[in-house]
Amino acid sequence: MNPSYAKYLAWLGCFVLVLTALLHTTGFSEASKVANIDGTNPFVAFFIEPLWLLPVWNWLIVSLLAGILTIKQHRQNAILLTIISLIPLANAATLFIFTGPFVGGFALLIAGSLFATSGFMSLREVNQSLSDKK
Repeated sequence: MNPSYAKYLAWLGCFVLVLTALLHTTGFSEASKVANIDGTNPFVAFFIEPLWLLPVWNWLIVSLLAGILTIKQHRQNAILLTIISLIPLANAATLFIFTGPFVGGFALLIAGSLFATSGFMSLREVNQSLSDKK
């Protein structure tokens, strides 16, 4: 296997996650409308806007970290990328549990799976190159 394949998978995961964040951001105006409706529960009005934006920052930071971890192929980077893949996978699981099949959940599942696959492939490549040196 070519190590660059793992890098390309991670970059594809970054693209999917950034695209998901951008699409989620487009719904912010609708969330703001809900917060500003007369008679809206004060708890909902106060928290809906920041709670709408929190996952966007989460996904952008995860995407940035995943991209940085693919710059150099090291064992630690591969392990960290595999661990980081759990964030979008956990987000996807939460969406599937509470909303059922949903396009955002599938996007997070795809991004997390791409990160996990990339991490495992990179780890295999690093281990293989280390064993070849012995």
